[in-house]
Amino acid sequence: RPARRIIALVIQYHPGRPLPNLRGKLVRRLAHRKPSLSGVKASGNPGAVHWLTYARTLIGVREIVGPKHSPVIMGWIKVLGYKILGINIADDETPWCGMFAAHVVNQVGFTPPKIAVRASTWDGIGEPVSEAYLGAIVRFQRPGGGHVGFLTGVYADGKLLRVSGGNQSSSVNETWIERGQCVAMRWPSGAPTPIALASVLDGKGARVSTNEA
Repeated sequence: RPARRIIALVIQYHPGRPLPNLRGKLVRRLAHRKPSLSGVKASGNPGAVHWLTYARTLIGVREIVGPKHSPVIMGWIKVLGYKILGINIADDETPWCGMFAAHVVNQVGFTPPKIAVRASTWDGIGEPVSEAYLGAIVRFQRPGGGHVGFLTGVYADGKLLRVSGGNQSSSVNETWIERGQCVAMRWPSGAPTPIALASVLDGKGARVSTNEA
């Protein structure tokens, strides 16, 4: 089941945390929030956006500037390796939004694109979607580079997207990005048909990301 798999993944990739306490908190959270985490209506397939549920459990993971590196991020690099990332990475300061997205989809059973570390390669994953579905893979392009993450919300005026991703201010978090920078919106192959649109959120006064690094 998606919930049990997510709990196992969090425990695996958050070494050093008290496991019984973490397991209990996650079980309670998933139990109380089941409708919103499933991302589908009651008649849909529970766990339709379980990759987003898992991605959110990683919020707070942060790169370490300097000679030391985040053991969590380095663990992702080791598992993904050259075969998936497309390049050899030896630190946590190489732009890693694509690597984070690859870790998430790989862990829940989907196939990342080739050279997954490059944000632009995510333009071809799965199938395109024309609406802002919760959990959609969103790809952005701005002067100086690209970015990829998972859609969690839309600003009331439709001009901003709320994105869960890695390498956002050097960490995993959720941030607002201008919708005009979005060049692709995709749905993973093998995932249930998208049903739930991302929530319309009131982000008045929120900080808008200008450099996902």
